Amino acid sequence: MKIFYVVVLVIVIGGCATKQNYYGYGWNKVGVTQQQHDQDNYQCLQETRTRYSTMSGNVYHGNWWYGNSYSSGEYIDSDLYMACMRSRGYTYSSNN
Repeated sequence: MKIFYVVVLVIVIGGCATKQNYYGYGWNKVGVTQQQHDQDNYQCLQETRTRYSTMSGNVYHGNWWYGNSYSSGEYIDSDLYMACMRSRGYTYSSNN
């Protein structure tokens, strides 16, 4: 029975010492919980989001002239996002 407990203890300690949380391919950090990973990811997305709005006048399309054209949306600056995740201790890995 002692051997069983020793084996279980070795497996548990060994698993804790080498465990790395991978979320598919992407950002990982040793010892981070899923909740902390999601929170860090969300905060980095919020910090690097940029909204834009554009307007251009008299757009020619085919045989038709159109009046003003409006466009708006938002995008994530990928360089800033990567810097944000790295600053929080994450590294990027792929399952290739």
